[in-house]
Amino acid sequence: MAELAPRTALHRAGPSIQTLGALEIRDDPDLAIAWIARRREGDLAPAEAFLGLTLPPAGEMAAAGGHRAVAVGREQWLVLAPHAMDFADRIRAAGGAGVSVCDQSDGWAVFEIRGPVAPLLERLCDIDPATLGPGRSAPTGIEQMRCILLAGAQGLTLLGPRSSAGSLHHAILSAARCIA
Repeated sequence: MAELAPRTALHRAGPSIQTLGALEIRDDPDLAIAWIARRREGDLAPAEAFLGLTLPPAGEMAAAGGHRAVAVGREQWLVLAPHAMDFADRIRAAGGAGVSVCDQSDGWAVFEIRGPVAPLLERLCDIDPATLGPGRSAPTGIEQMRCILLAGAQGLTLLGPRSSAGSLHHAILSAARCIA
């Protein structure tokens, strides 16, 4: 019987890294992702204390202690952290009855893009790069796929549906080749 082995969103044994001009594009399989929602009359303080950050309003990203959080809806956030098998369970336990938590780690493909991303964004989506400075986030559509952009000081993190990871990766590489 064959052993099961973990695979990245691009169906590889390890991360895929491409350098095109000044851009480096890497899929990041080593992130744990949890969805958090505040329950009616619930208290976010215990979950925020566990994460070490205040869950941000729409359009902003919060980062602290290796965790990053982005608002994805009213009273809903995605939290990214270095991979841990029980990350969502630990948030659930820390947050108590005030929050609902769901592990989303296998639902998203995550691409880290380093370098000058403004020309890439102009080709990929309808986001004005001038409005997406460090610490900002934005939902967008890329090639008919709903994605989330998280801007950092060195580039951006792009989250897209894992089921379309190959198509999303192709779109990113195609746009990067145009500017390389």
